[in-house]
Amino acid sequence: MANEGYDFLCRYYAPSGEDKLLSKSEAQDISNAGMDVVTVWEWGNTSASHFTYNNGLDDGRSAVSRALEVGQPFDTAIYFAVDYPASMEDISSIKDYFSGVQDAMNESRHYNGGGWVPGVYGSYMVVREMDNAGILYKWQTYTWSSGKVYDYNNIYQYSNGQTVCGHSVDYDSSSRGTGGFRI
Repeated sequence: MANEGYDFLCRYYAPSGEDKLLSKSEAQDISNAGMDVVTVWEWGNTSASHFTYNNGLDDGRSAVSRALEVGQPFDTAIYFAVDYPASMEDISSIKDYFSGVQDAMNESRHYNGGGWVPGVYGSYMVVREMDNAGILYKWQTYTWSSGKVYDYNNIYQYSNGQTVCGHSVDYDSSSRGTGGFRI
């Protein structure tokens, strides 16, 4: 895929047993192919009810476990998906969720000697509001964004359901650092 002009590949962190779960060998293969790996935690993040402090703490801890298993370098991004059409009324709960995620990252720094930087995946409104709340990495989907593109996103997802090398993929672009890594 790197030969076809792709610079990075986004892959999932999720609970054990999930088919979409990034493995260490896959991360090594992507890295050896000359592409960065970008990770996103996506599990249960598809409705407003999921976004609580405790779920953020649990998801953050689980993502830390996955990052350690894969060998993801400290101080790179782990994005957390807000994968539904969130409203402004949901932002307070989403911020609570990300407070839990950040606390999990802080725990990792204490216990593991390093940690990762949380990023957000979501609509224009979600990435804008989370940028205003201090989230460093923003990955915007065109879905639910009403044609708006946030000027300060790190990654922009502009098309879903494409086929590359026999796999269904979403197309993303980046004009600034993705927070990705190679191992």
